[in-house]
Amino acid sequence: MYAEVLVDIAHQAVDQVFDYEIPASMQENIAIGQRVKVPFAGRTLTGFVVRIKNGTDLQKVKPLTDILDLVPYFNEERLNLSEDLYSYHAYPRVSYLNAMI
Repeated sequence: MYAEVLVDIAHQAVDQVFDYEIPASMQENIAIGQRVKVPFAGRTLTGFVVRIKNGTDLQKVKPLTDILDLVPYFNEERLNLSEDLYSYHAYPRVSYLNAMI
């Protein structure tokens, strides 16, 4: 299983989702809307799970390192709202998610 994660960096250059492998030990506890820890550019950052999927087209995918929330911060409606705001305004999508916390 794989998670599409929006990394918590409010910059246009990284304003996209990145695929991460969900380790077997986390698969029962992962959910859309949770905050997770991920390796990114040589450091560990917080990110938001926006989608869970069975496969990826990428060859090398790093694993999630931790799940921070037992209960997801965001439901589908709030994730969709952040995407709608992002498509209408020029701010990074993660900025809207952080404002909702």
